[in-house]
Formats: sequence, C-alpha cells, structure tokens
Amino acid sequence: MICPVCEHDNLPGSDQCEECLVDLRQEDIPQPGNEVQRSIMEDPIAALSPRVPISMLQTSSLGEVVGVMKEENIGAMLVVDEKGALRGIFSERDLIGRVLGKVESVESTPVSEVMTPMPECRKLTDTLAYAIHSMYVGNYRHIPIVDKAHKPVGIVALSDIINFIESNFRDIVTRRFERPRGN
Repeated sequence: MICPVCEHDNLPGSDQCEECLVDLRQEDIPQPGNEVQRSIMEDPIAALSPRVPISMLQTSSLGEVVGVMKEENIGAMLVVDEKGALRGIFSERDLIGRVLGKVESVESTPVSEVMTPMPECRKLTDTLAYAIHSMYVGNYRHIPIVDKAHKPVGIVALSDIINFIESNFRDIVTRRFERPRGN
C-alpha cells in the first residue's frame, strides 16, 4: 500500500506508514467499482423489503411446523417463545440432517429439540454486504431479521438477495455475461 503522504510502499494492510507514521487505515477501505457493488456495500437489508416472517412457538410439534412450511412454500420457519422473541430457526437442512431417520414421531417431538437454536440475526439497518457475509461464513441460506427486542420482523433468503440484484441491476448483470458477437 502506497502512503498518500510520503509515497512509501508499505505492506498491504498496514495500519500506519513505516516511513512517516501517517494513519493508513482509511486508505484500505474497499470502494465499489460499479452500481451493484455500491448497492451491496451501502444499501440496508430493508431495501430487500423482507417478507413478513411466519413463526411458530418452540413448543409446536415438528409435524405442525413442517405442515405449515409445506403449505406456505417456505424453506425455513422462525421459532419463537411465548413473548414472540426469536429462539431458533428450523430449515429444510434441519429436517434432512436432524429429523429424517432420527426422530420417531414428528407429532410428539417439539421443534425446539431439532431446531438451530439462537441463530445469527441481522437488523433492517445492516447492509446487504453484512447479510451476505454472515450467510456465506455461516453456510446458511436464510437469516432472520429482528428488532431491538429480538422479535422477528423479517427473514431474508439467499434467493431474495439474488432476485434483488437481478431485478434492480439487470442491465449490468446481463451485460457482464454477454458473449462478443462474431463477424
């Protein structure tokens, strides 16, 4: 990283110039290269207009939860306590990895026994980049959106982010993948 004051060539990621000791932390902040990158880095999750979450009590049976998931065509169910605070998430992955072949009765097993407890959450004011990063690092496809009281106000799926980018930046996305035409 080149110091903007003395032009010394510092190691990438240095906090200060080795030569003149000027603070370099602001010089290493990624800058968007186009409108899509700007949107991802700056727009809040609220820009996705997250769908109103469907949630069920942690005492609900697996059968009830899976039935509602099927009926509503959703891949994840938020699980709340009696006060409406988020306590977990139950996804298709939980169904495959924690239920099939392992649970004797879906009607008598509470969802709290097989859900992912206390999942990582985001706020509507967090950036899209933060949501994408959390989903990538955690290897999950859904992220609950909560308020200050930890009550669900939305849920974002990876497909919601892809749809947002595609619908808002179709011209940029398609131009990137166009093939040059031959003579």
